[in-house]
Amino acid sequence: MSWLLRLLAIGGLWRKLSGTYHQARSHVRQAGQFAHGVMEKHVQEALEKAELGDREAAFELGERYYEGRGVPQDYSMAAAWFRQAAELKHLKAQTNLALMLWIGRGCEKDQKLALEWIRKAAKDGYEPAIDLLETMRKKQGGS
Repeated sequence: MSWLLRLLAIGGLWRKLSGTYHQARSHVRQAGQFAHGVMEKHVQEALEKAELGDREAAFELGERYYEGRGVPQDYSMAAAWFRQAAELKHLKAQTNLALMLWIGRGCEKDQKLALEWIRKAAKDGYEPAIDLLETMRKKQGGS
């Protein structure tokens, strides 16, 4: 008889846990849909601002495309948005674009152009660019 009581108790506990599990899954699904909607809204806002010449928004789109965050991962789109932000004097975008050009990720490999972009960011005092410029120079034989 005690095994029957245990079985009934376990069954009741299982129903309770099962209901909690399904409710949690539903909440996660709803949160995912909400987060996707929020992400979509942020991407759309960034796109609108970038098209109007906002360098931070263009940089954000470059990062999003590079990482595949809220948009499909696309290195060529990332390079294009980094280039737009770089032309608007965004130092980190200049550095990121230089790296992409240096290794040929999402764009044609062009180490000469990469050095031009990294020099611009370094000239404006951007520390990561200064460090990267030194590394690039060493890789090119100190020129």
